Amino acid sequence: MNKNKLTITALIFLICCSLLTHSLVQAAILRAGVIYPQSATAFKRVFEQIITGIHNEQGIEPLLLQTNASTDVNDVEDWVDDNKPDVVITLGSSPIELVKKLRHKPPVVSGAVLGEGDDTYGLSLAGQPLMYLARLKQLSPATQRVFLVYHRQYSQWLIPESRKAASKLGIELLVYPVESTKEGVLQLDRVIEQASGMKDAIWLLNDCSVSEKISMPRLLQASWNKQFLIFGGNPLQVKKGILFALYPDYTEMGQQLVKLARHKYAHINAKGLQANTALKAAINKRTASHLDLSLGRKELNEYNLVFPTR
Repeated sequence: MNKNKLTITALIFLICCSLLTHSLVQAAILRAGVIYPQSATAFKRVFEQIITGIHNEQGIEPLLLQTNASTDVNDVEDWVDDNKPDVVITLGSSPIELVKKLRHKPPVVSGAVLGEGDDTYGLSLAGQPLMYLARLKQLSPATQRVFLVYHRQYSQWLIPESRKAASKLGIELLVYPVESTKEGVLQLDRVIEQASGMKDAIWLLNDCSVSEKISMPRLLQASWNKQFLIFGGNPLQVKKGILFALYPDYTEMGQQLVKLARHKYAHINAKGLQANTALKAAINKRTASHLDLSLGRKELNEYNLVFPTR
């Protein structure tokens, strides 16, 4: 074989390899339908950040559908038929109800929810309990008891993992399920009466278990006077005076949802809501000082938000 024939053969081989590689790359791209509700509240920014995280992941083609009050199951059905996503990622609770009614639906992953049915697979807004309790112990090794008022409908699924985390860290976890915000306010008042000193802490969940407007002023006052700790999942509560909060990193949450979407696509029967591990941290250094907790510059650098800001 002469030199020219060798060159042509080599070029053909390279072209074939290139085409094969391109085909494999294309086959690896996941078409993900992202269905999220229209919102004029703070959740609009939340959804935008999650979607940014989804876009940031390699090997995925996001297909966006924003729903509103007039969107019905037929609209979603037509959209799915037209776009043919490999998997659907729903954000918030309302799209879940629409997708459940589809006659033929792709694998579904749910994100930015509190708690859903037993068949839900996805990522909750609620943070992983071990991360909260480990942070508590890091700040206050003397803490022995944690009181937790939670809404049964939204947070019951979190309790077994919370108990396991507390046991691992040598914490006594006292849990109080409630069925409504009104009941939660009354239960939290009873908890405030019991809590006292650095050995005790109250854990606040963002699950409608208590009314912040009603409960927060007296909770903060009691904490200041009796010197027990309060922590939760809302940085605005830290600004008001609770010790610390772990709250979602929504962009990273979007990236995690892509990983779950890939898993759901490969394992169609996967079920279960997962606690969020994509968390940022906020702390109130004035509250920490009042509780005689030592926080140097190194410790404060571990937090994304520090209050008061001056």
